[in-house]
Amino acid sequence: MSFDSVVFVGAFRPVFLSIVALPLPIGLGLAAAIAGKRIYRLVEHAFAVGLGSQISLLGALLLLLVIAVSAFSSLSLRQYFVVHLRQTGLAARTKLGRLSFVPFGEIERAKPVRLLLLRFLRIEASERKTVYIPLFIERKADFDAALATIVDDEEHPLRKAT
Repeated sequence: MSFDSVVFVGAFRPVFLSIVALPLPIGLGLAAAIAGKRIYRLVEHAFAVGLGSQISLLGALLLLLVIAVSAFSSLSLRQYFVVHLRQTGLAARTKLGRLSFVPFGEIERAKPVRLLLLRFLRIEASERKTVYIPLFIERKADFDAALATIVDDEEHPLRKAT
């Protein structure tokens, strides 16, 4: 395989679902815990004086706003979840978010992990270097095929983990 570097980017749907699935229930739970009775009385009063449809419309608009903000955030954040695959190794993000290159020969362990509802492959290399490969990338089949072509050793930790 002859290429300088192939970039694989995180898929939209898993990032979007993790953004919506975490803050929405937490926000609703906090709102209910902090101001649950006041919100209930306010909504009850609004329905009693004939403002029920306006309150329903406001609730629907707020939900649409949350979904729109989540979608925009997902489109922006998915560019953060990248893997650069090269003939000699791969570049991925560290815990602190820095892009770091790891040669294939230095990879000692590869272990699947889940962070904030997203699946990653934790790559541990010599010199205490650890990077995280997102397993929710677009063109995952292309990534696996390219990896199988480059790393032909079936016993390599990266091949065994993917």
